[in-house]
Amino acid sequence: MENVQVDFAGQTVLEKIDEGVQYFTNSLRNEEEENLADIKALNYNLEKLKQEKKRLAQIKNNYVYSNKERIEEIRRLRQLIDELG
Repeated sequence: MENVQVDFAGQTVLEKIDEGVQYFTNSLRNEEEENLADIKALNYNLEKLKQEKKRLAQIKNNYVYSNKERIEEIRRLRQLIDELG
């Protein structure tokens, strides 16, 4: 770098060196990063769905338990009616 001569006044040595350099991005690495972001998003959505599934299962269980109690009450009342009837 000590021997590099600039082409015009105001040009820095780094600009001179950068002038002939071509930069490339690794397309495989970019795809990998995009895939990683997609996978993270999918995992996040999967966790949300699992939580929603648990919540809905709990609601279902509450309804089933509630319905069982009502059915048992109906049976008890029918039996009472039959006994009175």
